[in-house]
Amino acid sequence: MGEICARHHVRVISDEIHCELVMPGHRFTPFAAVNETNRDIAVTLNSPSKSFNTAGLQIANIICSDGETRRRIDRVINIYEVCDVNPFGPVALKAAYNDSEEWLDGLIGYIWDNYRLLRQRLAEQLPKAEVVRLEGTYLAWVNIEPLGLTADEAADKLLSEGKVCLSSGTQYGEHAGKHYLRVNLACRRDVLRQAIDRMVETLG
Repeated sequence: MGEICARHHVRVISDEIHCELVMPGHRFTPFAAVNETNRDIAVTLNSPSKSFNTAGLQIANIICSDGETRRRIDRVINIYEVCDVNPFGPVALKAAYNDSEEWLDGLIGYIWDNYRLLRQRLAEQLPKAEVVRLEGTYLAWVNIEPLGLTADEAADKLLSEGKVCLSSGTQYGEHAGKHYLRVNLACRRDVLRQAIDRMVETLG
């Protein structure tokens, strides 16, 4: 893809905000790190806000190797006045990236165990619903096509009858997400258990 974009003078904006949340057995490779071609055309966006829960501090990174592109980015973020950060943001970013590896490892382990719980419970109690393999992030996808419902129908049913709110995949792609529900695993395990109970009761 990088070679095609470079050939047609297209910049790639790579949103890598979940880059630290890599599940066991997998490895994350930044788009810009694949080769020099990718590096030269990439604008990488990331932030500690997802992995370290610092969204309220409004701190993020824009990484770009091309000087002229950096100049244009700087001009735009100044025009729209989104270039300034509050004094706590940089401190939190440095603490997250330099001093929080042990905490992040614990977080990833907790999310992974939540994923395993979701996969096991649905395999046992709602076997027609397939949990997609999780490689990264705290968001799991469930294929419900064998249940005979669209994602929108299932999400509405879960909310109105089960009182559990899941995201319909159509929010992220009208066709590709038609039969997928998104489950947020970044929650306490007892909350997840209750949500799974309601999913099984409502869709089973």
